[in-house]
Amino acid sequence: MDDKLKVKIETSDKQMLIESKKGQNLLEILRENHIDIEAPCNGNGTCSKCRVYVRTNEDRNKSVLACQTRVEEDMELILNCDSSKVLYRGLGSSNNKVLSDNLSIALDIGTTGIEMVLVDSKSGEEILKISETNPQKNYGLDVLSRISYCKENPKGLKNLNRLIVSKINEMVGAFGEDICSRISLIVVAANCTMSHILMCESVDGLGRYPFTPEFKDTVLTKATSLGIDNLKNADLVLMPQVSAYVGGDIVSGLYSIGPIDVRKRYLFIDIGTNGEIALIDKGNIVTCSCAAGPALEGMNISNGMRAEDGAIEDVVVDKKNKSDSNIEIKSIGSQEIRGICGSGILALVRELVRNGYVNKRGKLAKKEELEEDDPLIDHFESVGSEKRFYLDKDKDIYINQADIRAVQLAKGAIYSSLMMILKRQGLGVEDIDQLLIAGQFGYHLPKESLVGLGIIDKEYEDKITYLGNSSKNGALKFIRVYYDKNKDTGKASTKYRKNILDKASSDKLIDMIDELDRLASSIDYFELANEERFDRAFAKAMTF
Repeated sequence: MDDKLKVKIETSDKQMLIESKKGQNLLEILRENHIDIEAPCNGNGTCSKCRVYVRTNEDRNKSVLACQTRVEEDMELILNCDSSKVLYRGLGSSNNKVLSDNLSIALDIGTTGIEMVLVDSKSGEEILKISETNPQKNYGLDVLSRISYCKENPKGLKNLNRLIVSKINEMVGAFGEDICSRISLIVVAANCTMSHILMCESVDGLGRYPFTPEFKDTVLTKATSLGIDNLKNADLVLMPQVSAYVGGDIVSGLYSIGPIDVRKRYLFIDIGTNGEIALIDKGNIVTCSCAAGPALEGMNISNGMRAEDGAIEDVVVDKKNKSDSNIEIKSIGSQEIRGICGSGILALVRELVRNGYVNKRGKLAKKEELEEDDPLIDHFESVGSEKRFYLDKDKDIYINQADIRAVQLAKGAIYSSLMMILKRQGLGVEDIDQLLIAGQFGYHLPKESLVGLGIIDKEYEDKITYLGNSSKNGALKFIRVYYDKNKDTGKASTKYRKNILDKASSDKLIDMIDELDRLASSIDYFELANEERFDRAFAKAMTF
């Protein structure tokens, strides 16, 4: 008996008809056919992001979770997704510039997003920037989910490697063949897991004690050796790692801010799904990492989304306002609201706490607990046992108790980490001269949210410096310094390490790589979980 079934898949940008085995998982089918659908819980059925509409002989437009559904008969799937969404292009167009014969690329590979900058090697000018989502997001929004996917699936590592290499080729290919032929150097900064996946090195050791990377030193190779075939003439430098959870993105960020005043103390925070913290104590660097979770980047939230047009990025709630509107909402691009990004989630929780609708323990008020004349009473509803605060009922945009808990966990992770790293060095908040906030997401977090929710102490408020994407900035700095030192030729080395162990002959490039490796090896990393009373500090830090 033939057990092959037909599955028609319809998305916003294409249709396809495929065959499936009876009983095969829908999410597995979509992944095998490279259909872009979010599944940040990696198919555990907890995030509800892989919801699709199914049509069969019995059901019309039935809503199901792809990860929890198996094909038992011919069916049609309807997905609302676009498989090739570009988040941002900026810095002008390469078409209206006279380009140098020698170009470079600075590339930041994040867990959530990828940012690429095309650089004129001789002048150091940024020509074009492209930001896109990391296609690996469909296999989990954090590194642990992706490590688990690789461990549980024999072809998992190769699949994730294929996704990131294909995406890099696609982004580079958008420049055109002529420009690609002029690119002689690409410098990549990424966390340890993303770096291992790019190199197609096993990530098993990153997910179990003692959390040992397969490699830590800077990698120098040809871009084509990693499958980046659109860069046939380019050498590739991959930033070094410190540990399984303090990677090349942090090394690159720290490299970007040097040289520093060795008489001062700095706290460096990269706020994202994987929060990394570094204390620069008069030249010595101590680091730790914390699982802030994806909530701060708008993920795993009821109406969460990335920072795109239409995402709510700021909210002001004023229940004392006597006008018709007690809520002011700001969306990215001033577009019609579609969801809430990370900065918007923090702003909304901040305002609910400030106005007394969320207590110090993070409990969201019920509608029946409010006074009848409370101006915001109509924004509160209970759906079954779920408490919700609506920003827009017509668009079904709300925040619920679980979302607030996710923000609490992120807040607790970051604040307790800051406290523990200071305690370990015998320092207090008053001893820090400057707080450096890194990361593309951190750049968009106002002081009001950071201080208002207690993510950082109020004493830091006047010491904050926003660095933006310091990981990318470190890659840019490497390019500019290298070509400044190499002005006599204006070209990158044509000799390279074929693998991690080989030697290269370019003294200037190797000197700079050695400098990166010395920086990485000088960084002291410690595990928060091994610190005495960390659990108690974390629990205390979760209160608003």
